Amino acid sequence: MEHLSVEIRATWVVLSIAFAFLSTHAAVALCEQYRYAILSKSRSFLHLTGILTFVAATFGGIGCWGVFFLVMASFRLRRPVGDIIVVQFDAGQVSAAAFITLAISLVGFYVASTDECFNRNRKDIMELFISRTSKTHTIGEIKRMGRIKILTNVCTSSLERVVCGGLIVGGALSLMNRLGFEATVFPGEIEENTGFIALSVIISMLGGVGGCWVFFRVLSVFPTNEYIRTIVSGIGTVMVCGSHYAAIASLTFRFDPNKDVDDAIQYATMVLSVLVVSVLLSFLAMVYVLVDLRWWLLQTSNQLHLADRALLSLLNRDHNDRHMLMMG
Repeated sequence: MEHLSVEIRATWVVLSIAFAFLSTHAAVALCEQYRYAILSKSRSFLHLTGILTFVAATFGGIGCWGVFFLVMASFRLRRPVGDIIVVQFDAGQVSAAAFITLAISLVGFYVASTDECFNRNRKDIMELFISRTSKTHTIGEIKRMGRIKILTNVCTSSLERVVCGGLIVGGALSLMNRLGFEATVFPGEIEENTGFIALSVIISMLGGVGGCWVFFRVLSVFPTNEYIRTIVSGIGTVMVCGSHYAAIASLTFRFDPNKDVDDAIQYATMVLSVLVVSVLLSFLAMVYVLVDLRWWLLQTSNQLHLADRALLSLLNRDHNDRHMLMMG
């Protein structure tokens, strides 16, 4: 069998990185929407599940699943004689990989979203910290703590659920690499380097835990800080692209000209499918968020209207009382 050389196309590398960053950033925005929906305490379980599903779809669907095939498209296989060998993909396994990755990501994000700080506003988070710290420190000692120490304690205490959710999300990314390899249709053999596979898994797990920590804990403490959103998007980009590229770098392709393969999805069709699915998911997520924001605006408008009526009622009552006093 012939050993195939691998060429990397820079355009596809840039495209995969851009997709990873945008999908992660969209997941961050949707995650914030999910948090505000929880804090409002007026959304139904089905509504909350819908938002969280879109969080998983943007990260697990576009980020993990879609970027994998863009990364695969960035590699070109060439025979020693100069011919290019095109990699194909099995349609059934590709579809199964999408649903499995999305489902596992959804579970991971749900577990991380049950973190004790994620479902609280900043004031409640600080009160929780004071209540917990007062068991081992006096109020005077707490007041003498520096701002950095307090925020460090708030952001690093009781991270069990965040870590567990992060490991599940990282596992979804690692599993996507495996499912993607299984879906690859290639006339020959594919050998794997254990060291690079291990590196890919480590990147996935560390990125999953780190990303969920910033996602669900740090952003809960600093919900208006745009720099942190950019940082977590960068972590997600490094996690997704680093894991995918490390996993694919572990592969050695050996071409067998006598081996026939069944017809499957050409890589160009696969890339087009990824782009179409990504645009569709992004559109649906945008519509869902706009509907949620419209509902919030209507509810806020009704509350302000009721408050305005109550204030007018009090002013009229005060005016009538003064009028009666003057008449008396």
